[in-house]
Amino acid sequence: MGGSRDKLLHPDVIAAFVEEYQREYNAARQAGIAARRGREAKLAKVRQAITRIVDAMADGLYHPSMKEEMSALEERRTATEAELANLGDEEPLRRHPGLSAVYRRNVANLTGR
Repeated sequence: MGGSRDKLLHPDVIAAFVEEYQREYNAARQAGIAARRGREAKLAKVRQAITRIVDAMADGLYHPSMKEEMSALEERRTATEAELANLGDEEPLRRHPGLSAVYRRNVANLTGR
């Protein structure tokens, strides 16, 4: 098992692990950013629709269907805001300073050393 451990702890293998980890982390981060932007665009459209109905009512226009539409829009607004809150903030990319040490520790745990 010592030969496998030595191979796994070779600097090139560790560098490849760190590089792949960063690549996967960046892909997940980009997917999160895209999801956030999609929800933000959806929320902007819902808010615009609410504003149009409010403006129409302020101008004296009213139809019972406007009340139903306003209720549906308010529900969508609330749901989308909750989705955005669950996504959290966009975090800046940070490289884990001890990623190589984490890898070495995991190899040690795997090989029993």
